[in-house]
Amino acid sequence: GADAREGGALCRAMCTEVYTLRGCLRRAQVTVELLRAAFAPFGEIREVSIPVDRESGEPRGFGFVVYEERGDAEHALENMHGAEIYGRALRVNFALAERQSAAAVD
Repeated sequence: GADAREGGALCRAMCTEVYTLRGCLRRAQVTVELLRAAFAPFGEIREVSIPVDRESGEPRGFGFVVYEERGDAEHALENMHGAEIYGRALRVNFALAERQSAAAVD
C-alpha cells in the first residue's frame, strides 16, 4: 500500500541523487553551471544545487546533482569520486542520508 509507494519514491530519490561531500565546493568559482557541466557527461540531469549558509551567503561546501535515471547517477558516482575541481578532490556518494541530516540541522 502506501508504505510501498513511499518506499519507491524514497528509493528513486536516493538512487538518482549524487552528493558531493562537504569541504569540496567552498570556492566561489564553483557554480551550479560548473557543477552541471562537470556531471553532465554521465546522463540527463534534473537538478543541481549548491546550498549556501543563511547568514554569510557563502557556499556551505557541498552540492547536489539529481539525475533522471539511477544508472546515470551510479555512473557519475563511479567516475567523479576523486575527480578534481579547482585542485580539490571531490568525494561523491548518494545523497539520502546527507539530505536528511542537513534538513535536521536547518
